[in-house]
Amino acid sequence: MVGLIAYNLLTFGVIEHPGKTVYISHCADCHGNSGEGVRQLIPPLLNADIAIEKFDSIPCWIKNGMNGELIVNGVTYNQPMYPIKLNDVQTANVMSYIAKEFLKTDKQIKSEQVRELQKQCRE
Repeated sequence: MVGLIAYNLLTFGVIEHPGKTVYISHCADCHGNSGEGVRQLIPPLLNADIAIEKFDSIPCWIKNGMNGELIVNGVTYNQPMYPIKLNDVQTANVMSYIAKEFLKTDKQIKSEQVRELQKQCRE
């Protein structure tokens, strides 16, 4: 991770958000690089009303996945989201990245918050 940050800083003069790498590696194949989703198969994260309203549920969605019908921005989706194996730091980073890039909020999540929120998850 440190090598990637140093490479970006030296090559491009910027440091990428640490959650971007996690997002690209684990989320973008389904939700798209820009959070746009895939038609009516996979919901968008970009301005997603459910992600804004239930932001504190995201650690549970990542940990346990989701099944069943889901309505996002008025569109019904029924495609399972499989659990993603991320540690608390990766989950916090990807949540902060999603908040900033797709939900346009300034929420910064810490790994300690992820641990507390995951205690509320239904298995």
